[in-house]
Parts: sequence; C-alpha cells; structure tokens
Amino acid sequence: MEHLTRIVFIFEKSIPIWLSVWAIRYRAALDYKLGVQAKALRWAVVFGGYASAAELPWSGARLVCGFVAITFLCWPNFAYHLARRLFSWPITRARVVSIVSEGDECEVSYSFQHAGETFGGMGKVPSKLHGDEYVTIAYDPLNPERSSWVKPERGQ
Repeated sequence: MEHLTRIVFIFEKSIPIWLSVWAIRYRAALDYKLGVQAKALRWAVVFGGYASAAELPWSGARLVCGFVAITFLCWPNFAYHLARRLFSWPITRARVVSIVSEGDECEVSYSFQHAGETFGGMGKVPSKLHGDEYVTIAYDPLNPERSSWVKPERGQ
C-alpha cells in the first residue's frame, strides 16, 4: 500500500507541470498524432517510471526514472519518436514526379496516395532514374506528410 501511496504522491505533484506544458503544446499545435502503439508505449514509460521512482533504493535512480516519466507525460512527441524507432511504418509505392541530377546523384521528388489524399516527399539516390519509375517509401499512417525513402524500383 505504501508503494501505491508514493506513486500517487509523485503523480499528484506532476499534474500542475503537465497542465502547464499541455496548455503550451495545445495552443501551439506542437504534438504529433500518436498511434495505438505509441500511446501504449508512452503510458508504459510514464507508469513504469513513476513505479520505479517510488520503489528503487538509490535516490539517483529514482530521480532519473521520475524525470523520464514526467518527460513522457509532458511531451508525448518523445513516445512518437521512440515508437518510430521500435515499430516500422507501412511501405507503399510512390510515383516519381521529378528528378534533378546533381553529378552522380539524383534528387527525386515523389508522390503517393493515402486515404484518398496525395502526399509527397524527396530523396537522393546514387543512380539515374526516369520519370516513369516508382520508388518504395515508408510513411507514417497518422502523419502521412512524414515519409522516408526506402529504395527505387527498376523497370516498373
């Protein structure tokens, strides 16, 4: 019971900090949308951090765990970026829109469809591509304006 009391105490002390930071983030629209995996990861870090901060014997470790927990509570973009490293984005084909040759490299802009909307991005490749080719890209399904280059597809 004492363990739970300490967790509640730490959480109660975090609420004013969280509300202040949330108001700033909300007003400035700074947060990425979080998927189910990122939300679960965020709350696991928050609750795990608070539980560790309440129970670990060494005060330095408690401080670090509490800091990590409040950081993920106050700034969910940390969970977004961590989930991005841990879980892969869906992959799709994108049509090459334009190519600009720069010596041995080409800067390629591409477009792809997601949920009936068109999104795009850019990437550099070491070889020459033609305008009628496709590239493989990975994209964030909740924030499809964020995509990353995977590879060109020859002969498509």
